[in-house]
Amino acid sequence: MTSIRTDELDALLGRWFDDGEPADGMVDAVVRDGWPGRELVEAGLRRHRQTWQIDSIVEAVRSELRAVDDSRMVVRWPDCVAHIWPGLPGAGVTPVLLGAVAGVDQRIRPPSGSGHLARWMADTWSEAFGDSGPAFEIVEPGDDGWLDAELVVASGSDETIDELIRRRLERNTGRPRLIGYGHGVSLGVVPDLGAWSDSERVELAYDIAADVVLWHQQGCFSARGLLVGGADDEVDDFAIEVGRAIARREREWNAVPEDEGWVAQRAKQRGLADFQGTRRGDEFGWAQLEDDPFSGELVAPHVATIHRVDPQVEPMEVLQTKVDVPAENLQGAALAARDVAEGDRWRQALARRGFTRICRPGDLQAPPAGWWHDGRPNILDWLNVTRVDAGDPPDID
Repeated sequence: MTSIRTDELDALLGRWFDDGEPADGMVDAVVRDGWPGRELVEAGLRRHRQTWQIDSIVEAVRSELRAVDDSRMVVRWPDCVAHIWPGLPGAGVTPVLLGAVAGVDQRIRPPSGSGHLARWMADTWSEAFGDSGPAFEIVEPGDDGWLDAELVVASGSDETIDELIRRRLERNTGRPRLIGYGHGVSLGVVPDLGAWSDSERVELAYDIAADVVLWHQQGCFSARGLLVGGADDEVDDFAIEVGRAIARREREWNAVPEDEGWVAQRAKQRGLADFQGTRRGDEFGWAQLEDDPFSGELVAPHVATIHRVDPQVEPMEVLQTKVDVPAENLQGAALAARDVAEGDRWRQALARRGFTRICRPGDLQAPPAGWWHDGRPNILDWLNVTRVDAGDPPDID
């Protein structure tokens, strides 16, 4: 690995954040990319800052490279990695920072019509690294140069990943390398409401609401539902608290979506929920009681489905019957278990079910830099590794 550029990376993050607060230029860029509401943008970027920690990024690279720390292994990095970024602000940045640690040139393809954040980051990258560091090159819409990169790292829907694979296969012979991070969904889990006092439930609902409202539930770490253990009336009361907490977060972050499609979707789904008597909440978003298993579908922005579970049933049985999502599409679980043994049982079951990260409510959207994206290594997939077996010269007659 090339020498780690910690000074330049530190300077770069210093341009992005000041004492944990996002720079005005970065916030402005995200707003111009179509995310109105500065308070919501700032709240989301603060959580990104918890991921983009230089020490954590460097340690994430070093920890994975220990797998090839062997004198018999010769490692070759790609000359350039092309990154396909989705519309969610900040998604795809962590792999770029990991690549910068390794000194690999980065080629960024931002989403069409919303490349302001990428271009702002490119300017700050040049200020921090100058001409001596790894490149941060923007690929303009219509330029298919990214197809020729040795490695492509892409985030998006499963359909987007399939299309990228198809285009790479058309352009390249053999096995073109593409690391695709596709569709993922997250949820919250409260195994037993009886372990929490009334005041604690209010705070718990407030933490959960952060995972629901941030970025309008568009990210893989956005909570779209909750498994809640308790009697029917307990779960109903908690759903009311979650609905109130969602409204509180919306007010604090000025987070009511303006997109006409989302507004129309919300109106349709609210009418259906009112007819069924399942809505709990009076503002833009709400909590919605559901008898069916958690499907991961987005009902409407800021809507969290609430699924009652029996606290006495074993966690794995609950997850098998109450979560109707393929394992490959599961991402994060925000677990609120008061009892230590109960928490251990749930963590083991969630991991076996396929969730790639388990954390506390309110922390879903701030994964550590070393989190293995979609359960896979971040850097090891970039490498070409040659094994060199040395030995005695062959016998020659």
